[in-house]
Formats: sequence, structure tokens, C-alpha cells
Amino acid sequence: MKVSIIMPSLNVRPYIDECIESAVGQTLTDIEIICVDSGSTDGTREVLEQYADRDSRIRLYYSDKRSYGYQVNLGIEHAIGEYIAILETDDYLDITMYEKLYKIAIENDVDYVKSDFMRFFALKNGERVFTKYPQFPFNRELYFTKLNPHMCDEVYQEDFNLWKGIYKTKWLKDHEIVLNESPGAAYQDIGFMEQVYLYARTGIYTNEALYFYRTDRDEASVNSINGLRNLWIEFKRIYDLFVIKDTGVYKRGFLIHMIRGFLGEFDKLIPKIKGICSSPECEPYLNWFVDVIGKAFDERIIDKEAFSEINAKKITSILEDPQRYADELMSNRKKYESKLNCLKNKLGKEIVLFGAGHWGIEVLRLLDIDGRAAVQAFADNSADKQGIMIANRPVYSLDECLKRFPNATYIITNDNNRIDMKRQFESCGGNVDNLVVALGDI
Repeated sequence: MKVSIIMPSLNVRPYIDECIESAVGQTLTDIEIICVDSGSTDGTREVLEQYADRDSRIRLYYSDKRSYGYQVNLGIEHAIGEYIAILETDDYLDITMYEKLYKIAIENDVDYVKSDFMRFFALKNGERVFTKYPQFPFNRELYFTKLNPHMCDEVYQEDFNLWKGIYKTKWLKDHEIVLNESPGAAYQDIGFMEQVYLYARTGIYTNEALYFYRTDRDEASVNSINGLRNLWIEFKRIYDLFVIKDTGVYKRGFLIHMIRGFLGEFDKLIPKIKGICSSPECEPYLNWFVDVIGKAFDERIIDKEAFSEINAKKITSILEDPQRYADELMSNRKKYESKLNCLKNKLGKEIVLFGAGHWGIEVLRLLDIDGRAAVQAFADNSADKQGIMIANRPVYSLDECLKRFPNATYIITNDNNRIDMKRQFESCGGNVDNLVVALGDI
């Protein structure tokens, strides 16, 4: 058996067929599929049983504990494949994923292999919108290189997810690498990945996007008000078990990983708690992160040079006065929401999104009101993007867009470069009255 695919499930009936079909249809056929259901009541369990009856490679286990970590650990315990993979049951796979990763793993004899992945959501009309997330957006030379991830800052900067790869089974079990068995499905992969980095000495990343990660499921842990708490549970556990005991953890890497995660979760939480940092969902966890991060900078274990200019400014602001940072974010949010409401009034007219990156996709989603978003095209300065299609909409240069859609409303979707993009729009002859400057982080 070459790969053991572990599938933890709980009430994912709308997604389970597509998910398991992508597993049983893998071009690598020497696999086993270990399904661990923790008490589904929506028909998920029955679907899994039907598949298990038809395919002898599927083994079905039942968990009396509703814990993602416990379910995956149970799967690891029973796995007999050379490598282990985790497939979340609201996602799906490229059918060649495990054949490609296994081939790389065997040829290079590495502890793990990972791919890039696609995030996706569905518009109101059912059309799916995909965005590729590269592991190494700023250092492509690291792809297909046999890395020592234990000491690689770029890995700690970007790699938070366990499900986009395969891990050598004997190596996992020899080092007793398991997930935290906390209740629910809430970021337990963070602690797992920290242990992977602690013990791994060889890993390879491929730039093919082979895993498809769903982002529009309301029940997903990323949409929870308890995100900062869940992040704290995982990082504090690793901090207490490994970092303060000086067990060989690469402290700089741990801090990079933790700070990147903290910045993202704090920004997401602030609107949910109406900007009140003394909220019980925020204050105790915020205080711990600020204390650990502040001490790390004071002791020069890490410096702000490890982060982008934007993130370095965020860190400084939060360490100085978290509440002021939250107040500014909420103030900007109100401005952005006002702009968004104005944009919604333009539905039915032509719209061009200037910027085809992450925020361009996000603006497309935000304008999808009852399927009426009239986005005609994207304009982008990247030659790599010009000529491709995103959500069935073409990407052109700005000059080409202005020729094709001279009277459209143009929305700048890149908040960081909005001033330069506005100047470019004017210099290309665009009508400033038709320009809406960046929506920003809504």
C-alpha cells in the first residue's frame, strides 16, 4: 500500500460525494481510504457506507469523540501505507495528486512532499471561482528543491496546512507526531505542522496546485468568532511543550509561523467583536500573543526584517496599542463598507476590476448580489495573468480594457498600490469619474 488517505467527517453531506470520488478516482490505485466519521446525522455516514460496500480499499471507522485531531490520529494509528495523506471532507483532489507526490517522495526519499493548492468559492449562480495559493510566491527556486524545512524561514512564513501533502508513515510514527485532540475542528493542523518542522530534515514542494480547498462553508473553523482562541490553544501548547523547554525547536521559525497566524486571525476577529479588544473572545489570547512576541523582539530572537513591510507595521502598531490598531481598522472598514454600498448601486452596469489578485477575487465575491454582479473583465499589469480567464472573465492589460470598456466603472482592488494604480489609470486616458479606489480589507 503506497498512500493511506485519512478522511475525517462530520455532517458534510453536500460535499462528501465529490470529495470521496476524487479519492477513489486517484490515478495512484495502490491506496487505502480511511474514513473516520464522528457521528454525522445528515446522511454523510450512509454515503460513506455505500462507498465502502463498493470499494474494498475503503475502511470506515466511527469516532465517539467530536475532535478533528482525534479522528486524524485514529486514522494514523490504523494506516498501513508508506505515506499518509489527510483529505478534509468538504474539499476535493486533482485525480493525479497522490501519484505525483508519491513519485517525488520515492525518487528523493524525503519525510514529506507538498503541493500548491487552489482556494475556491461558488457565486450565487453556482459558478466556482478559483485562486491559486503558491507556497513560495517570492522565491520560486525553492520548488522541487530538497529542503531542510527545520531551518527554512520561507516554509514557516507560508506553510500552515497539513492537507496539501503526504508524510512518511514510519517517520510520523517514530517521532510520535500527532494532532492535538481538542474538541471540534479548529486549527489542530498548526500543532501538527510545528512538529513536522521540528523533526523533518527533508521535504520537497511542487508548484502544481493539486488540492482544492473550499472557503464558502459557513461552518468552517476559519469563520468562527473563536479563531484567535483556537490559534492560541495550538501555539501555546507547542510553546509550552517544545519552545520553553528548548527541545531543538527553531525558535525564529516558530515565531515567524506564530506571528503570521496571529496577524491574520486578529484582523479577522476585530469586526466580529465590534472592535472591542476587551471582549472575552479576544483579550486573554491577545495579551498572551503580545507578551510572547514583545519578549521575542526584546531578546532579539527575531526582528521585523523577517516580515513584509506591511506586516512589520502591523506588528509595531499592535505591540504599541492593540485597541488603537483595532479602532483604525474599524474606521477603515466603515469607509470601505460605504464604498461597497455605492458599488452595489452600480450593479447592472459594466464593471472592470483593476487587479486580478486575491483582492480582485474577493471584490468579485462581494459584488455577487443575487448573481447580478456585472463584472466584465479584470485589468492587471502582470504579463503572466494577461490572456487567462478568471471566473470566466478575461484578464487584459489596462490599455486593452479601456479600449474595450471605455465607459465601465473601474475598481482598484489592490489597497497597497492604489495611488500608483490611480496615476496609471489617469495616464492611460481613463475617466477618473468612472474610477473607484481600493475597497481594501473588508
